[in-house]
Amino acid sequence: MKATFSRIFCLLLMLTLLPLAALGEGREDEPVIRSEFTFQPRFYASGFPDDGEMNYQDWETFLNKLTISGTSDVQRPLTPVDSYTLMEAALCINGKEAIPFRYENYGYSRFVTSPALGGDTVYFNMLNFDIFMLKPYIFLDLPTNLLSMLIYPEQFTDCYNRMAELFTAQTEGQSFLSWDAVYDLASTLSTKMANDKYSRYECLCSGLLSQIYGSDLVFGDLCSLAESLEIMDPEQQGLTILREGGETRYLLGEVPLITCTETSFSMTLTGASSGYTYTGGYERQGDTLRVFVSAEWDGEFRLGAEMTASGLFTEENNLQAAGDIVTRVWGPAISENLDTEEINFTLQYEKTLSSSLYPREETLAVTLLHPETGSPCLGFEYRALVSEVSGEEVINRIDDYKAQDLPETFCMNNASLEVYKEKYLKTLALSLVPVVLEVPGGVISDLVFFVTDSGILSVLGIELY
Repeated sequence: MKATFSRIFCLLLMLTLLPLAALGEGREDEPVIRSEFTFQPRFYASGFPDDGEMNYQDWETFLNKLTISGTSDVQRPLTPVDSYTLMEAALCINGKEAIPFRYENYGYSRFVTSPALGGDTVYFNMLNFDIFMLKPYIFLDLPTNLLSMLIYPEQFTDCYNRMAELFTAQTEGQSFLSWDAVYDLASTLSTKMANDKYSRYECLCSGLLSQIYGSDLVFGDLCSLAESLEIMDPEQQGLTILREGGETRYLLGEVPLITCTETSFSMTLTGASSGYTYTGGYERQGDTLRVFVSAEWDGEFRLGAEMTASGLFTEENNLQAAGDIVTRVWGPAISENLDTEEINFTLQYEKTLSSSLYPREETLAVTLLHPETGSPCLGFEYRALVSEVSGEEVINRIDDYKAQDLPETFCMNNASLEVYKEKYLKTLALSLVPVVLEVPGGVISDLVFFVTDSGILSVLGIELY
């Protein structure tokens, strides 16, 4: 039951956080995007197998009573250094406000303020967030390593931007790089990844690959790119860059390294540390996007993963998108390390805009199909009135943020946990009363079993009996 509950809980959080990507869609030169929104989670007991693992019907009754409503201001979303978000919202029960909260994001800093915390503000430093989220996975076997990548997607853009800037600076406008220049570039990239102050690249590998025991292999290959070049280009011919008809190809000696167009990208790399050959990329055709990656060792296929999204927005159809997002992971690396032949799940989605201009109404509905039954099991509906507002107010808020003394960073060592329990346990308990009164018995039973079986309560120093 622990595994089932933790997976469902992780998926619920993921689905709850997905609309954050829809709160703002502006470019850097656009004003702040304001959304007056309502988020409604959906739970479908009939979509789960009749396995007795959880009280599914009680969960449907409870979760369908919840909504989150409020207003958000977003500027430059998903940019790690200068993104900004202000959300003032509340968790509601049966349409009535139960737990109000305020969420702020300034680049790498996150702040949460709520009466449930006695009016205090809790500060999260996202530069340490990846390591923080790995701990529950390592010590409690909870899937927080995967959850962290959705809570903090900027880790992808941050890692990518740092490497892409270095690569572009060396190759832009060039048609050939000598072996020495390519070797120096690869050494610089590897050094930056290996010696990153906050271990972001290592944590990213751990988050994606720990469960199939591949994180150390892949990270080792990333930290030995220069040695990989010696395998792929033993005659040290260097990097040739060919640009023709909208396509750019990078040839390392005679071996294709990267091929890219406006709608596609592919890359092949042989790792010196592990001996694996990796191939990955994406391609966009019309309203369909496919992202793929595979790994081979000694010519034998080991792992494949792909995500295909259909029905996306296009230039001709920019007001409604509807389709499936299908993710599949398979291969010997899965079957040998997990109790399954492959991992697959399907999301069905529909997003509608009332206009291509602001202000406009937006709706987004997402449903997860259970991999065993093929029926809807989890989902959400998101509705918002979206408009542009002046960025002047945001500038003032950022100035105030820079001038203030930051609270202590949230952490979970023993001393900090004792302080949190002393300061917040009573206010949290009182704030949760309206919620607890609506919780069915089956949900309470599942929660109690989960927190005791997972070891969460012992880590927090709380005893139920």
